[in-house]
Amino acid sequence: MKDLKRVIQSMGYDDTYKFLEISAYFLQQYFHHSEKESEILTISFLENYSDKFDEDSIHHETAYPIAAIIHYLESLQLPLSEVGDWLLENSHNTPPGDALYYFRTHYFDCTT
Repeated sequence: MKDLKRVIQSMGYDDTYKFLEISAYFLQQYFHHSEKESEILTISFLENYSDKFDEDSIHHETAYPIAAIIHYLESLQLPLSEVGDWLLENSHNTPPGDALYYFRTHYFDCTT
């Protein structure tokens, strides 16, 4: 995910690479995108929505909901104004247990 890292660094999102790398992994595992698609969708999300989702708001949402938001906006290409309802209706507002475990073991263990 060299392109993703480059884009994140160019935006000054220094603390966000590992976080979005995990979100891209969740795009593969839960939303069935390929590794390359996940990277492209994540980069597109950053380029298209950086005015709505800055580094702090990305961290606030957590990695799984951000993956769901990326899928919703970039893959399904549905309106931003309805993303909250879609997350709730499709149970993407809270991560599955195995996604939480993955995040804890791959984010916290790698950043301390």
